Amino acid sequence: MPSIVKDIIDRYSGKSTHDLTTSEQFQLQVALSIESGEDLRYEYRSIGKRNPSKIHEIPYLKSIFGPEILYSKEILLTIDDGYVEGITEAYCELICSLKVYAAFFLVGETVDEAVLLRLEKYTEYCSFYIHGYKHINLSKLSNGDLQNNCSLISKHNRIYFKKKVIRLPYGGGYNDPRVLSSLPSDLFNLHWNVNPEDYRFTAEYYETYGAEQISNLLTHLVLQNKSLDKGGIILMHQENDSRGIKKEISFLYIPQLINYLKSFQFDIIDLRSKLFCRN
Repeated sequence: MPSIVKDIIDRYSGKSTHDLTTSEQFQLQVALSIESGEDLRYEYRSIGKRNPSKIHEIPYLKSIFGPEILYSKEILLTIDDGYVEGITEAYCELICSLKVYAAFFLVGETVDEAVLLRLEKYTEYCSFYIHGYKHINLSKLSNGDLQNNCSLISKHNRIYFKKKVIRLPYGGGYNDPRVLSSLPSDLFNLHWNVNPEDYRFTAEYYETYGAEQISNLLTHLVLQNKSLDKGGIILMHQENDSRGIKKEISFLYIPQLINYLKSFQFDIIDLRSKLFCRN
């Protein structure tokens, strides 16, 4: 079977850094470390004594990246792109079986009372938040469409989710005043600062390299991200394809990553513990 690590090195190593995106440069760096035979490990880079903001000091209409609400070596696992019947439940069951916390961000139009009832049994370890009303990039909408979508987000969140935190699809508008000012003034957008870009590994990658190689690469991409030092909000995506390719990768990757995070004394926390005073 071809090596995904070797192919990344072959694809990027001959190019100037000016011709590579930041993501491609990081993938090359990680691939070279794997190729050299380095053990997968995390070396804590001290950033000195630092306390995150008190939750009530964070302005509304702001995107949160991690350090604002997390202490060093605190981790939030976040999983986007539900709800898909049977698949979201499978991810919830995985999280519960691992006895770690995860925040699921569900597209509003896929959620109603029946869905929330099905998910209620997972709430010991899983919490649920709105991921836009439709899965679209709000920053690309006209003013009229933006206002309409933000109104639907507000209404659906108020009726079903009843939370003070949302996540904008595609990260669209996380730093766009036009988008943020169109959202209800009592919400804030939870962004991320650790993104291994698991959505890039499509069926073509899977058929070429297999789930195990992709899982190993994703684990390296997370653990070598320096943002973990400051408190990491890790972005993941659930399966939303009937073929089950992403699910097979996720069900190797998530337990492997969690085992490493625990071995390096990271604390995987419950997002609700940071937001209880706002709910």
